[in-house]
Amino acid sequence: MASGNAAFREHAIRDDADYAAHMDYVHFNPVMHGLAAAAADWPCSTFKACVARGLYPETWGGDG
Repeated sequence: MASGNAAFREHAIRDDADYAAHMDYVHFNPVMHGLAAAAADWPCSTFKACVARGLYPETWGGDG
């Protein structure tokens, strides 16, 4: 479905590295836009679950 907005586009995840890059982007986006001091501070994030699974260190993406 076309949204008419060029800023949004469909992207198929190609491989594990591409998936990891997109997860990094999603987790760091609130920090990048000044909404949180660290990825762990954003309440609507899967970041803490990813830390619990050992996918990220707790201090990733912020002041730590």
